[in-house]
Parts: sequence; structure tokens; C-alpha cells
Amino acid sequence: MKRNRKTNGASQPLNFPNTKEGWRELLEALTDDPPAGSIKVPVSARAAEVLLEMNTDNRPLKEHIIGHYARQMKENKWHETGQPVIVSKSGRLIDGQHRLWAILESGKTVNIHIIFGVDEDAFSFVDIGKPRSAGDIFAIRGVEYYQNVSSAVRFVMAYYDNVIAGERASTIKKFTPDELYQWLVKHPKMMESLPIHHAFMESKIAGASLMMALHYICARRSKAEADAFFHRVATGLNFTGKTDPAYRLFHELISWKRKKYGRLSRIMTAAFTLKAWNAFRDGKTITKFSWRDESNPDEKFPKAR
Repeated sequence: MKRNRKTNGASQPLNFPNTKEGWRELLEALTDDPPAGSIKVPVSARAAEVLLEMNTDNRPLKEHIIGHYARQMKENKWHETGQPVIVSKSGRLIDGQHRLWAILESGKTVNIHIIFGVDEDAFSFVDIGKPRSAGDIFAIRGVEYYQNVSSAVRFVMAYYDNVIAGERASTIKKFTPDELYQWLVKHPKMMESLPIHHAFMESKIAGASLMMALHYICARRSKAEADAFFHRVATGLNFTGKTDPAYRLFHELISWKRKKYGRLSRIMTAAFTLKAWNAFRDGKTITKFSWRDESNPDEKFPKAR
């Protein structure tokens, strides 16, 4: 299909096609010669299907969001907001998949602004509709167990930046999704801690993402010793005796898990684990677990030795 105007700023309107093949030709032309700014497009189910063919990798779909949008469209309650669907310079759909799936589900034609020719690196920073979480970015990039791995990376980054300050996870410094992913790219050995993640997913005596993070931190000191220590804690097996720090930590975690009220916070779990690890490395035992109690309320967060 031939365009009847240049797409780089001329004022004549486009002719919008009725077939999928026509939409493919039009979208390819707009990608090759992107207009300045956005263009308003009546996106039908056919057009949405073709645009979704350009969705080569994106965050996992949220069915409840699609359903909500589709209901609004079916009931003619969908309002044009000017928030665009975004297509990159290479012709990849960067943002808008939930709206497009809703158009498919509703069968409605909806006016949507589309921007073409956006840089590829905008993908990690799009904040339209539902903002992309770290888990979304990790999933898009093909990271296994993306939610838990992104959480583990966040803890490790906070640990090395010395910004773990309080007893609640909310006190950990905020990092952008792209910062977290770029850290993982630069530190691929983090993924070698996945077996520990799996072991704690099975035992459920402590958070799998947290223990994966702590294993990585300790493995940088001694991988063999970290493997032995964390496998003992996760499985409750192969202790050297009741003075084994891994045994002491295992029973501390179990005792908290069995309590009817209260729970051991993420930060307290991390502090206790690192104290047990340091005792393990020093060939000592640990008789009592505490951190920032009444006797030492300003105690620094432990560092792995």
C-alpha cells in the first residue's frame, strides 16, 4: 500500500487500511520514515494484531489489566488520554501491549496515539500505564525466576553500597529496574547462587531471594564453604554437631517459623545469617542470635568475612 504523504511532518492524513497486510505495509513505512511526534490511529482488532506481531519481547502480561481495559472498551467507557503506544527504530513494540490485547478481546476500534522511531534503550524507562518493575525488565531479558532474582540483586547492591540501615525491607535503598539489570549483566556469577534459591524455595524456612543474595555475598569469600553452609541450613542435613553455626541458624529460623505470632523480618534474617556465617568461617559457635537489641541499639549491619 502506498502512502499519500511523507510521514516526517507533512499535514495530509494517512489512509488507514482494512486488511492485516495493509496494516503491515503501513506500519513498516512509518517505522522506516517516522513522523515527528505521535499520530492518532484508529486501532482495530486487525491493526492491534499486527502491532502485537512487533512485540518481540515485553514484560509478562497481566490478565486482569487486559480484562479491565477490554470491559471499558466494550462499554464505551474507554477515554483517549493521549498516552501513546511506542514503536522503536527497529520496529519493536516498546509499550502498549495491554491496550492492544484489550482491543483484540473487545473487538472495538479505539483511537490511540502511536509514536515511531524511539531509541531502543527507552525500553527500560517507559513509565506509561503500569510502570515496568524490575521483575518485568528481568523477565523481558529472559532471566530465570525473574521476580526473585531481581529482589536478590536489589539486596546485594544495597549491601555493597552500605545502605541497609533498618530492620524493615522498606529501608533498603531504591534502585531503578535498569540499574538492577545492568548490575546483573556485570556480575553474572550471581546466577550461580540459584541452587540455593531452589533449596530455600523447597524448605521455606527463609526467603529464597534473600538467601540467594546472602549466598552470593558469602560465596565471594569462599564458594565451597558458602555452598556447604547454605545447603545445611536449607536442608537441615549434614551438620557437624549441635555447635555447628549452620545448625544453630537452622533451628533459629525453624523456631521463628513455628511461632504463632510474629515473624523474623527480612533484615533480621540477613543479620542472623551473616553472624552465623562469620562464626562458621572462624571455626566458632554461636549461642544467641541478636542484632540491634537493647544492649546495642546502634549495632552496624554485619559484613561477611
